[in-house]
Amino acid sequence: MTHKEEVTVSGALKLDDLLHHNRYHNKKFVLGYFLFAFILMFILSANAITGSLILVVIINGFIALLVAGTVTFIFIFLLRLKVSKEFKSDQMIKSEMTYTVNEEGINQTLKRSNTHYEWTDILSVYEQDVLFQLYVSKNKAILLPKRFFETKQERELFKDIVTRYITTKKVKLKG
Repeated sequence: MTHKEEVTVSGALKLDDLLHHNRYHNKKFVLGYFLFAFILMFILSANAITGSLILVVIINGFIALLVAGTVTFIFIFLLRLKVSKEFKSDQMIKSEMTYTVNEEGINQTLKRSNTHYEWTDILSVYEQDVLFQLYVSKNKAILLPKRFFETKQERELFKDIVTRYITTKKVKLKG
């Protein structure tokens, strides 16, 4: 390499960015919650209805689907409310951040503080429709909205650097 390949992006997170991240991050948990609620309601309502087996299964399934769907919808609403409250109360998250990505890792600059992440610190990387998630723990991620990147070439160089230096198998970037 004759020159150091590097991508520098800046921006401030918006509430929509956190809501998107929360939706992607909790997708499996919400699905598991729905399935658990559905099975539980199906079992609990099994003795309440009598008749032919097919009719009982259909009615039980409908009731379980209705209740599990409603409970899951309320759960999703409460998760969104929690993220909104957290965003409104956290002044630092609304600040302009600068990320420099190169062969040495990722530098995050926020006001007067600087955090350096080695590539080995990154556990997994996911590309979603509107942002990149770089997980540094099970529940903590560096969020890079795609709007932070000025050009498609910048995004492609970022993806190239990430796939080149991250050793984990959990790199899910779109072609």
